[in-house]
Amino acid sequence: MAKIVANYISFLRDGLSVDEITVSKTVKPDNVPPENWTTYALPGVSSLAPSVNNSTVKSRSPNAAGQYVKQDEVITESEILWVATFEELNLLSYELLFGTGALTNTTQAQIMSGAAQVEGWVELKQKDHKGNLLIDSQFWAIATIQGINFEEDITRPQIQFSMVDAAALGVVTPTNI
Repeated sequence: MAKIVANYISFLRDGLSVDEITVSKTVKPDNVPPENWTTYALPGVSSLAPSVNNSTVKSRSPNAAGQYVKQDEVITESEILWVATFEELNLLSYELLFGTGALTNTTQAQIMSGAAQVEGWVELKQKDHKGNLLIDSQFWAIATIQGINFEEDITRPQIQFSMVDAAALGVVTPTNI
């Protein structure tokens, strides 16, 4: 049976202070209180497109007829990317677009630092049309901007989150699937 899936993303940048800890690749806030994550939600996720890119090495050896045939294939590198499209502009989109570092809503000019990527913890939740949680995951990622079209129609920024290994701190919990 087909399910309508709603996506929710929160992003806690490297160096952010949350609940008396400093966020880093080796330190992740817990979910108590829930505001540790919900305060940093990126609103209006309209679509989420995952992709997995694998690099492999194939081994070949001659068979009885002397022809080389594939014997094995080993994945030597794997990259998981999530591209999120948003229905609302957010500060993270502008930070990545202009390379400013952390932006705040202010009338004062902020310096462009040239940092076109931001690392941090992503919390990704997916719920079905009845509100049942399907996926609850947290992973360390590098965020980059994929594009923003400033047209007369709705502006939809796209942010790519490239997963980075964070040992046992990265988790995924599938339920109700």
